[in-house]
Amino acid sequence: MPRDRVLAFLSPLVLVALAVGVLAAVRERPLPPPAAPGETLYRELMELVEANYVVQPDLERAVLGAGAGLMTSLDRHSRLYTPAEWEEHRRDAAGAFVGIGIATLELDGRLVIMDVLPKGPAELAGIGPLDTIRSIDGREWESFPDVRELARGLSGVSGSEVRLGIQKPDGSEQVHLLKRRLVDEPSVRGALLGGNSRVGWIVVTAFRRNTVSGLDAELSRLRSLGMQSLVLDLRGNRGGLLEAAVAMAGRFLERVVIVTTRGRNEERSFRAPPQASDAKLPLVVLVDRNTASAAEVLAGALEDHARAPLLGERTYGKGVVQTELDLDSVTGVGVKLTTAHYFTPSGRCIEKDIGLPELEPDRVGGLCPLLVLPPLRPEESRWAEIRRSRIRWTTEALAAGDPASGIPADWKDPWLAAATELLLGRAPEDRGGR
Repeated sequence: MPRDRVLAFLSPLVLVALAVGVLAAVRERPLPPPAAPGETLYRELMELVEANYVVQPDLERAVLGAGAGLMTSLDRHSRLYTPAEWEEHRRDAAGAFVGIGIATLELDGRLVIMDVLPKGPAELAGIGPLDTIRSIDGREWESFPDVRELARGLSGVSGSEVRLGIQKPDGSEQVHLLKRRLVDEPSVRGALLGGNSRVGWIVVTAFRRNTVSGLDAELSRLRSLGMQSLVLDLRGNRGGLLEAAVAMAGRFLERVVIVTTRGRNEERSFRAPPQASDAKLPLVVLVDRNTASAAEVLAGALEDHARAPLLGERTYGKGVVQTELDLDSVTGVGVKLTTAHYFTPSGRCIEKDIGLPELEPDRVGGLCPLLVLPPLRPEESRWAEIRRSRIRWTTEALAAGDPASGIPADWKDPWLAAATELLLGRAPEDRGGR
């Protein structure tokens, strides 16, 4: 047989053998995973920008922007933090910030100092509540475009200085040069209400790492003053750390489930400890439309276990849990990602809409109080906010009207009065027809 004919005859067999060998090799080697949805689009966009943008692009900034867009597209709570934002967020969670230690409020065209934090730079310089800020580093406060810009003017790097022009309540003017530093901001304030009621009033503004220790200190102080019952004021509290809310619930509840979280990968229940320091203390909780998240966890647990009635108005309805993570790929960048729903002890999920596959058309979310109170007039809401910010003042100062704050001498917070009446065994005063 001619050699060329042998080769022609063997060629199909060789090709089959080669094909079998290739198929075997392919079976042994795993196929590359398919591109995730959007991965091809992302890669194409990055190549397009890198090759054609009008100037050399800052790719790290572009990637951070893309990441921020990804997080915000999920829901209104998930987000990506730049290094500066992440540092500020973590300081806030710890209950500390760099500044001079004051809380301000705009009243009738004036920037009034409503609270001065203990042992902060402002207090040590002799600045007090109801002093008015006239200027910041020589710039009239009215020239700041918004509150955020004003806050930046007051805050800054630890060790830096700021010059404040101050007007005292008697009309005299002073200038103070203050050095900014790390200041602890209390998230719990308390007072014993006037008269012979022996009713304590504790305002919790947020749930931070120092919140539970602040509550313990206020409960101990008010007990020493003769407190026999308590109004726990959660109005305006937008939440914070879940573990802080759980620990606070454990001061009033024993051995019961406080909250259950359910995500795609895990379900977890949080329980109260065997003994609570104030399990028998008569308690009423004030809530409003801005009571949210961790504050709703606490309020929901106290309500479901019939430990305390809720008074006020329907709460915000944030029934999801965020997990906070440091990213490994970029130093200092962090994310807050929604990872679970939470359920009150009776099984209620009070979330408005996030992650609910079968959303009822009339779902509103939130907790509905046992006693829904008539809404305050706008000026009363402002007066109530001022009173809550001044709670560390003496009982006499809280009871007295103050022309500088604009609160009439005979005005009482109707919601706080209703809670007090309930604790004293009397029906809250009817304010209908207002």
